[in-house]
Amino acid sequence: MRALLQRHGLKAQKKYGQNFLVDKNTLDKIVNAAQLEPTAQVLEIGAGLGTLTVALAAVAQRVVALEIDKRLAAPLAENLAGYSHIELIIDDALKVNLNSFFTPELPRYVVANLPYYIATPLLVALLELAPPPRRLVLLLQKEVGERLTAAPGSKSYGSLGVLAQAYAKVELAGEVPPTVFYPCPEVASCLVVLTPEEARACQVVSRRTLELTNRAIFGQRRKQLLKALLTSPHWQLDNPEEVALGLTELGIDPRQRGEELEVREIVALANRLHPCIRILQ
Repeated sequence: MRALLQRHGLKAQKKYGQNFLVDKNTLDKIVNAAQLEPTAQVLEIGAGLGTLTVALAAVAQRVVALEIDKRLAAPLAENLAGYSHIELIIDDALKVNLNSFFTPELPRYVVANLPYYIATPLLVALLELAPPPRRLVLLLQKEVGERLTAAPGSKSYGSLGVLAQAYAKVELAGEVPPTVFYPCPEVASCLVVLTPEEARACQVVSRRTLELTNRAIFGQRRKQLLKALLTSPHWQLDNPEEVALGLTELGIDPRQRGEELEVREIVALANRLHPCIRILQ
């Protein structure tokens, strides 16, 4: 890996959070976690230098490798030469239509080695894919993985975890030490597997309202639930009395803190509030 970078006169870029995977056991673990079918098409976000891309191509029928750093186009082309079923795209995952990279006839999968700074907005974009992927395998900083899998009442429980768990089964597939990367990051990472479930997604009336309900609850953690909802800066309530009425209908104590609610309760609350709010830009 070091030799490849030197040959092209390159160094890892901190602004992109570049830490390249160099451990075969970890690569195998990621591919195994994806549980790819022989006909799978995989969107890999953050191709880096292509080590994971090649490992995915050994199993999948089609791989689309998306990489933001234009400097890596040449070493990627070198590493991926000879793989006709790999399509390399140099672009920003947050600025493109991710749906456009999939063909309709093959089952969808997503694999991503994500830096911290794009984890949240990219997860939201991935949850909007239609139809949803069969499975998403995300290599993340340990802290982000803990947020995605957190339970109610825990320190890590928040908007990101609620949003993910509202749409998918979310599982921690193990920790990943810094030594499997070049250069080594300063923090540990983890592997998270999301399996979208139609039954969960169908329960959500409006993803936007769910996001804003999360912000109201977790942006004011120390406030009682009713007060947090009434004073949220993200919406205007046409009839504030509907909030208290909705909590009563759902059997939710208005005096408790929102961070104690189960994901299903937050989804039900967002659905109940949806016709009562006006979203502020």
